Amino acid sequence: MFLLLNLILFIFLTFSLAFILNKIVFSYIPIFQQNFILNTFILIPLSLYFSSVLYFFNLILFENSTVSLIFLEISLILIFFYIFSYKFKNKKVIYQKIISNKNDNLNKILNLFFYFLFVFVILIFLIKSFRSPYGEIDAALVWNRAARFLFRDSGEYWLNNFLLESNFHAGHPFYLGATIARIWTYLNIETKLAPISFHLIHYISTILLLFYSLKFFLRKNINVVISCIFLCSSVLFLQLSVNQYADIPISYFILFSFIFLAASQINKIIELELFFLAGFFIGIASWVKNEGLIYALSLLLSLIFFDYLKNKKISKKILFFIIGSFITTIPALIKKFFYSAPNHYFSLSLKEKIYLITDFDRLITIIKSIISVFVVNGNYLIIFLVAITYIIGINKKADFKIFKIFLVYFLFSISFFIIIFLQMPYDDIYGIIKATYGRWQMQLLPTCLFSVFLILKEVKN
Repeated sequence: MFLLLNLILFIFLTFSLAFILNKIVFSYIPIFQQNFILNTFILIPLSLYFSSVLYFFNLILFENSTVSLIFLEISLILIFFYIFSYKFKNKKVIYQKIISNKNDNLNKILNLFFYFLFVFVILIFLIKSFRSPYGEIDAALVWNRAARFLFRDSGEYWLNNFLLESNFHAGHPFYLGATIARIWTYLNIETKLAPISFHLIHYISTILLLFYSLKFFLRKNINVVISCIFLCSSVLFLQLSVNQYADIPISYFILFSFIFLAASQINKIIELELFFLAGFFIGIASWVKNEGLIYALSLLLSLIFFDYLKNKKISKKILFFIIGSFITTIPALIKKFFYSAPNHYFSLSLKEKIYLITDFDRLITIIKSIISVFVVNGNYLIIFLVAITYIIGINKKADFKIFKIFLVYFLFSISFFIIIFLQMPYDDIYGIIKATYGRWQMQLLPTCLFSVFLILKEVKN
């Protein structure tokens, strides 16, 4: 009975926060175009982000007291309700009306196929997850292990997690670990269903977010369904979710950031708020994985690049983006600087780092390795995407701004990764790049699909 009450309390707090966030995050969409149940489910990861941050601070300040955690979460719900009531409730938006194509035969067939595929991949996820409930090695040694330290050794002992050798990657952010530990704290039991449910929610939410957002921006529903079929058909995207890796959660927040940037192109009245939310969501990526900081910085530099080309100065909207991203990177920065872990990367001296960066042969090796991995690895998704783009064709009248931002963002991010690879004290650079390539590809896949399908022609029946 106690377990059931705790479960009800956990669900109530999580969904209440998601429901209120729905009122704020989707303020750019007219009410008659919104599906509040779908919106609320899509925003569960955002609700979990706030809850994980509160769990982290509750751990530091109140030694993981359940009473203080509940108080903090209820206070946060009330704060967001106040923000919605007085700041966003009466905001007027400019929008594009969706043209329905429900009578198209091709649209009906593709929709049925998408629904079937969507249910099918969820069933595969559940079957594979219950066969391997602890995920793969990285999940067991990094995120799930961190969750166990936080849940079992709350108070002062959780810090032991950061005293382990660097091979255990104790320096990762706490989004996954703190969220799973929070579920266990409410239930007072270390159930394997917690990490499985967590990753299933992110897998489903990312697909639905792509579907829901493109449905708002595109007039032709067929293009929307094709993009989601593409994402559902990715075996690696599904496998990384089953493995319980952090790559799918981070792809969710990157995608959301680009959605707000796209919305700002047609909602000039709330452009500053949308740029703030874009920065807010890309900053959350830093709480999911260490490379989230790279993604946040890359997107900021991309926006500055295009803004400076157009205005020859930094505009006010960039400032709002910086404020939003800075707010959500604070937890990651606090964890990184005040609760640091042994790290082979930071153990190098400045002289050693300069030597590695200026090693031209090492740079050539890294570039060759990236090209080799790209050619050798099964890039059927990229080939398929290029083929779809060629078959459907590019809409020359479309707004290419988001697509251009994604391309520059991609170049900035890969440049930062090369700099990181240069400073890694490893000899087998090719092995590291090969191990990270597929996961990096999946982190950007939903955003890539979103950016590409914005500029494609409408598929006609």
